[in-house]
Amino acid sequence: MSEDELKQPDHPFNGVSLSELNLPEIKSYEDLTVNEAKDLFNNGALVVPLRTGEEISSVIFAKKFLELVCLKKLKGTDSATKTKTKDFAVLSNKIDVAQLCK
Repeated sequence: MSEDELKQPDHPFNGVSLSELNLPEIKSYEDLTVNEAKDLFNNGALVVPLRTGEEISSVIFAKKFLELVCLKKLKGTDSATKTKTKDFAVLSNKIDVAQLCK
């Protein structure tokens, strides 16, 4: 879809960028253990971003994390990157929030 197709002039967030919402920053990690990721999820994290250098390369979602830890019989000291997914999107802080609804 083009940017024009995503515009929603009547939406209450039309013209509001993500940066204006003052969302909390989410820390990213290069690597962490299964136990460290488990602690993050137990403390309320919804997602754990993983980076390669300065770029977010993948993420870990809580539900998938639990499924894969059980399926692969991972130990607490194993790398949590074994549970990562690339099914995510990185958005610009400048994107119009109304466009996200579409």
